[in-house]
Amino acid sequence: MTRTAAMSPRALRKLRANARKRAPLLSAWPITRGHVRPSLITPVTALPSERLLDVALQAANGARSVSLDTLIDRIGEAAQAGGPPVGRPAITPPGRQGLHRLPRRPDMWPGEHYKLLAALVALLQPQTVVEIGTATGMSALTMLTELAPGAKIVTFDVVSWRDYRGALLRAEDFADGRLEQRVEDLSIPAGWQANAELLRSADFILVDAKHDGEQERGFVRGFEQVGLACGPIVMFDDIRLWDMLAFWHELQRPKLDITSFGHWSGTGLADWAA
Repeated sequence: MTRTAAMSPRALRKLRANARKRAPLLSAWPITRGHVRPSLITPVTALPSERLLDVALQAANGARSVSLDTLIDRIGEAAQAGGPPVGRPAITPPGRQGLHRLPRRPDMWPGEHYKLLAALVALLQPQTVVEIGTATGMSALTMLTELAPGAKIVTFDVVSWRDYRGALLRAEDFADGRLEQRVEDLSIPAGWQANAELLRSADFILVDAKHDGEQERGFVRGFEQVGLACGPIVMFDDIRLWDMLAFWHELQRPKLDITSFGHWSGTGLADWAA
Protein backbone atom coordinates (compact mmCIF):
# COMPACT_ATOMS: atom_id res chain seq x y z
CA MET A 1 0.00 0.00 0.00
CA THR A 2 1.38 3.37 -0.96
CA ARG A 3 1.62 6.22 1.52
CA THR A 4 -0.84 8.24 -0.54
CA ALA A 5 -3.42 5.47 -0.40
CA ALA A 6 -3.05 5.26 3.38
CA MET A 7 -3.79 8.96 3.84
CA SER A 8 -7.14 10.18 5.03
CA PRO A 9 -9.18 12.18 2.50
CA ARG A 10 -8.54 15.35 4.52
CA ALA A 11 -4.77 14.78 4.60
CA LEU A 12 -4.73 14.02 0.90
CA ARG A 13 -6.62 17.24 0.09
CA LYS A 14 -4.11 19.18 2.20
CA LEU A 15 -1.19 17.53 0.41
CA ARG A 16 -2.63 18.34 -2.99
CA ALA A 17 -3.35 21.95 -1.97
CA ASN A 18 0.22 22.42 -0.76
CA ALA A 19 1.54 20.87 -3.96
CA ARG A 20 -0.53 23.30 -6.06
CA LYS A 21 0.87 26.22 -4.09
CA ARG A 22 4.43 25.10 -4.75
CA ALA A 23 3.96 24.01 -8.35
CA PRO A 24 4.63 27.49 -9.83
CA LEU A 25 8.11 27.46 -8.27
CA LEU A 26 8.99 24.42 -10.38
CA SER A 27 7.53 25.68 -13.64
CA ALA A 28 8.99 28.14 -16.12
CA TRP A 29 9.43 31.61 -14.65
CA PRO A 30 6.85 34.11 -15.95
CA ILE A 31 9.46 36.86 -16.50
CA THR A 32 12.62 36.74 -18.58
CA ARG A 33 15.24 39.36 -17.80
CA GLY A 34 18.98 39.59 -17.37
CA HIS A 35 18.62 39.65 -13.60
CA VAL A 36 15.65 37.82 -12.08
CA ARG A 37 15.27 36.48 -8.52
CA PRO A 38 12.47 34.31 -7.05
CA SER A 39 10.27 35.75 -4.30
CA LEU A 40 6.94 35.16 -2.54
CA ILE A 41 3.99 37.18 -1.35
CA THR A 42 2.90 36.74 2.27
CA PRO A 43 0.42 38.34 4.65
CA VAL A 44 1.59 41.21 6.87
CA THR A 45 2.95 40.00 10.23
CA ALA A 46 3.43 43.37 11.99
CA LEU A 47 1.73 46.70 11.36
CA PRO A 48 3.66 49.93 10.81
CA SER A 49 3.67 52.66 13.41
CA GLU A 50 2.19 56.07 12.63
CA ARG A 51 5.75 57.37 12.61
CA LEU A 52 6.75 54.89 9.89
CA LEU A 53 3.77 55.82 7.76
CA ASP A 54 4.58 59.53 8.06
CA VAL A 55 8.27 59.01 7.30
CA ALA A 56 7.60 56.73 4.33
CA LEU A 57 5.13 59.13 2.72
CA GLN A 58 7.33 62.18 3.22
CA ALA A 59 10.50 60.42 2.08
CA ALA A 60 8.83 59.05 -1.04
CA ASN A 61 7.71 62.56 -1.92
CA GLY A 62 11.13 64.02 -1.15
CA ALA A 63 12.91 61.42 -3.29
CA ARG A 64 11.29 62.90 -6.38
CA SER A 65 13.51 66.00 -6.21
CA VAL A 66 16.79 64.37 -5.09
CA SER A 67 19.77 64.87 -7.39
CA LEU A 68 22.44 62.17 -7.61
CA ASP A 69 24.64 63.93 -10.14
CA THR A 70 27.75 63.74 -7.94
CA LEU A 71 27.29 60.00 -7.46
CA ILE A 72 26.81 59.44 -11.19
CA ASP A 73 29.97 61.44 -11.86
CA ARG A 74 31.86 59.29 -9.36
CA ILE A 75 30.70 56.11 -11.10
CA GLY A 76 31.83 57.50 -14.45
CA GLU A 77 35.24 58.39 -13.06
CA ALA A 78 35.64 54.92 -11.55
CA ALA A 79 34.76 53.31 -14.88
CA GLN A 80 37.36 55.42 -16.68
CA ALA A 81 39.96 54.52 -14.06
CA GLY A 82 39.50 50.85 -14.88
CA GLY A 83 38.27 49.41 -11.60
CA PRO A 84 39.98 48.52 -8.30
CA PRO A 85 43.26 50.20 -7.24
CA VAL A 86 46.38 48.60 -8.72
CA GLY A 87 48.23 46.35 -6.27
CA ARG A 88 45.23 45.73 -4.02
CA PRO A 89 43.76 42.23 -3.54
CA ALA A 90 40.35 43.53 -4.74
CA ILE A 91 37.89 40.99 -3.38
CA THR A 92 34.17 40.58 -3.02
CA PRO A 93 33.12 38.71 0.15
CA PRO A 94 31.09 35.49 -0.28
CA GLY A 95 27.37 36.14 -0.62
CA ARG A 96 27.87 39.74 -1.76
CA GLN A 97 28.11 39.23 -5.52
CA GLY A 98 25.45 40.20 -8.01
CA LEU A 99 23.39 42.87 -6.30
CA HIS A 100 26.54 44.82 -5.44
CA ARG A 101 27.52 45.45 -9.02
CA LEU A 102 27.44 49.15 -9.74
CA PRO A 103 24.02 49.92 -11.20
CA ARG A 104 23.97 51.62 -14.57
CA ARG A 105 21.36 54.09 -13.35
CA PRO A 106 21.55 54.73 -9.59
CA ASP A 107 19.14 57.63 -10.17
CA MET A 108 16.49 55.27 -11.53
CA TRP A 109 13.67 55.74 -9.05
CA PRO A 110 11.65 53.81 -8.13
CA GLY A 111 13.81 50.80 -8.88
CA GLU A 112 17.00 51.74 -7.05
CA HIS A 113 16.94 52.89 -3.44
CA TYR A 114 19.49 55.72 -3.56
CA LYS A 115 17.08 58.62 -4.02
CA LEU A 116 14.88 57.27 -1.25
CA LEU A 117 17.90 56.85 1.00
CA ALA A 118 19.00 60.43 0.45
CA ALA A 119 15.46 61.64 1.10
CA LEU A 120 15.29 59.69 4.37
CA VAL A 121 18.51 61.29 5.63
CA ALA A 122 17.32 64.75 4.57
CA LEU A 123 14.00 64.18 6.34
CA LEU A 124 15.22 62.56 9.55
CA GLN A 125 18.37 64.69 9.95
CA PRO A 126 20.14 61.96 11.95
CA GLN A 127 23.22 62.89 13.95
CA THR A 128 24.62 59.35 13.99
CA VAL A 129 24.09 57.04 11.04
CA VAL A 130 25.20 53.41 11.19
CA GLU A 131 25.52 51.59 7.89
CA ILE A 132 26.04 47.84 7.95
CA GLY A 133 27.56 46.78 4.64
CA THR A 134 29.89 49.35 3.09
CA ALA A 135 30.38 47.40 -0.15
CA THR A 136 31.15 49.83 -2.99
CA GLY A 137 30.35 52.85 -0.81
CA MET A 138 27.45 54.04 -2.95
CA SER A 139 24.99 54.23 -0.07
CA ALA A 140 27.47 56.00 2.20
CA LEU A 141 28.25 58.57 -0.49
CA THR A 142 24.53 59.07 -1.11
CA MET A 143 23.84 59.70 2.57
CA LEU A 144 26.77 62.09 2.83
CA THR A 145 25.11 64.40 0.32
CA GLU A 146 22.22 65.04 2.75
CA LEU A 147 24.01 64.64 6.08
CA ALA A 148 23.51 67.53 8.50
CA PRO A 149 26.51 69.60 9.65
CA GLY A 150 28.16 67.97 12.65
CA ALA A 151 26.57 64.58 11.92
CA LYS A 152 28.49 61.40 11.20
CA ILE A 153 28.20 58.13 9.29
CA VAL A 154 29.97 55.03 10.60
CA THR A 155 29.92 52.27 8.00
CA PHE A 156 30.77 48.66 8.80
CA ASP A 157 32.01 45.81 6.67
CA VAL A 158 34.14 42.71 7.05
CA VAL A 159 36.39 44.01 4.27
CA SER A 160 38.12 47.38 4.07
CA TRP A 161 36.80 49.67 1.34
CA ARG A 162 40.34 49.75 -0.06
CA ASP A 163 40.11 46.04 -0.83
CA TYR A 164 36.54 45.90 -2.09
CA ARG A 165 36.16 45.22 -5.79
CA GLY A 166 34.76 48.26 -7.61
CA ALA A 167 34.68 50.53 -4.54
CA LEU A 168 33.86 54.17 -5.25
CA LEU A 169 35.26 55.55 -2.00
CA ARG A 170 38.41 57.62 -1.81
CA ALA A 171 40.69 58.54 1.06
CA GLU A 172 39.51 62.15 0.93
CA ASP A 173 35.94 61.03 1.68
CA PHE A 174 37.10 60.28 5.24
CA ALA A 175 39.27 63.36 5.73
CA ASP A 176 36.78 65.60 7.55
CA GLY A 177 35.64 62.91 9.98
CA ARG A 178 32.02 62.83 8.79
CA LEU A 179 32.54 59.33 7.39
CA GLU A 180 34.31 56.48 9.17
CA GLN A 181 34.66 52.80 8.31
CA ARG A 182 35.08 50.06 10.88
CA VAL A 183 36.07 46.58 9.73
CA GLU A 184 33.99 44.48 12.10
CA ASP A 185 31.08 42.03 12.00
CA LEU A 186 28.07 43.40 13.87
CA SER A 187 26.20 40.10 13.57
CA ILE A 188 28.31 38.45 16.29
CA PRO A 189 28.56 39.31 20.00
CA ALA A 190 32.15 40.54 19.77
CA GLY A 191 31.13 43.01 17.08
CA TRP A 192 28.03 44.46 18.69
CA GLN A 193 29.61 44.57 22.17
CA ALA A 194 32.64 46.48 20.88
CA ASN A 195 30.32 49.02 19.22
CA ALA A 196 27.53 49.12 21.79
CA GLU A 197 27.93 52.81 22.59
CA LEU A 198 27.76 53.73 18.91
CA LEU A 199 24.67 51.60 18.34
CA ARG A 200 22.92 53.19 21.30
CA SER A 201 23.54 56.62 19.81
CA ALA A 202 22.37 55.75 16.28
CA ASP A 203 19.25 57.50 15.06
CA PHE A 204 19.25 55.93 11.59
CA ILE A 205 20.57 52.50 10.59
CA LEU A 206 20.93 51.02 7.12
CA VAL A 207 21.32 47.22 6.92
CA ASP A 208 22.62 46.15 3.52
CA ALA A 209 24.95 43.21 4.05
CA LYS A 210 24.92 39.52 3.16
CA HIS A 211 21.17 39.11 2.53
CA ASP A 212 21.05 35.51 3.74
CA GLY A 213 18.62 36.15 6.60
CA GLU A 214 20.90 34.54 9.17
CA GLN A 215 23.31 37.46 9.30
CA GLU A 216 20.41 39.89 9.56
CA ARG A 217 19.04 37.91 12.50
CA GLY A 218 22.44 38.38 14.13
CA PHE A 219 22.23 42.15 13.63
CA VAL A 220 18.79 42.23 15.23
CA ARG A 221 19.99 40.15 18.18
CA GLY A 222 22.74 42.71 18.64
CA PHE A 223 20.27 45.61 18.45
CA GLU A 224 18.13 44.01 21.12
CA GLN A 225 21.09 43.08 23.28
CA VAL A 226 22.72 46.51 23.44
CA GLY A 227 19.48 48.48 23.17
CA LEU A 228 19.00 51.12 20.48
CA ALA A 229 18.46 53.95 22.94
CA CYS A 230 17.66 56.62 20.34
CA GLY A 231 14.84 54.57 18.81
CA PRO A 232 16.13 54.74 15.24
CA ILE A 233 14.38 53.88 12.05
CA VAL A 234 16.18 50.89 10.54
CA MET A 235 16.16 50.41 6.78
CA PHE A 236 16.64 46.83 5.54
CA ASP A 237 17.65 46.33 1.92
CA ASP A 238 16.70 43.39 -0.30
CA ILE A 239 13.84 42.10 1.85
CA ARG A 240 12.14 40.49 -1.18
CA LEU A 241 15.08 38.18 -1.94
CA TRP A 242 14.38 34.49 -1.35
CA ASP A 243 16.79 34.12 1.58
CA MET A 244 15.48 37.30 3.25
CA LEU A 245 11.79 36.43 3.15
CA ALA A 246 11.68 34.47 6.40
CA PHE A 247 13.73 37.08 8.25
CA TRP A 248 11.43 39.94 7.23
CA HIS A 249 8.35 37.83 7.93
CA GLU A 250 9.61 37.02 11.45
CA LEU A 251 10.62 40.57 12.40
CA GLN A 252 8.22 41.68 15.11
CA ARG A 253 8.97 45.39 15.18
CA PRO A 254 6.55 47.85 13.57
CA LYS A 255 7.56 47.60 9.93
CA LEU A 256 6.61 48.72 6.45
CA ASP A 257 7.52 47.25 3.07
CA ILE A 258 8.16 50.23 0.78
CA THR A 259 9.65 48.33 -2.15
CA SER A 260 7.48 50.28 -4.59
CA PHE A 261 9.40 53.42 -3.58
CA GLY A 262 12.80 51.79 -3.08
CA HIS A 263 14.89 48.92 -4.37
CA TRP A 264 13.38 46.46 -6.81
CA SER A 265 14.78 43.61 -4.65
CA GLY A 266 13.02 44.95 -1.57
CA THR A 267 13.17 47.85 0.86
CA GLY A 268 11.76 47.70 4.37
CA LEU A 269 11.60 50.16 7.25
CA ALA A 270 11.36 49.13 10.91
CA ASP A 271 10.68 51.37 13.89
CA TRP A 272 12.88 50.72 16.94
CA ALA A 273 11.22 53.50 18.96
CA ALA A 274 7.85 51.77 19.20
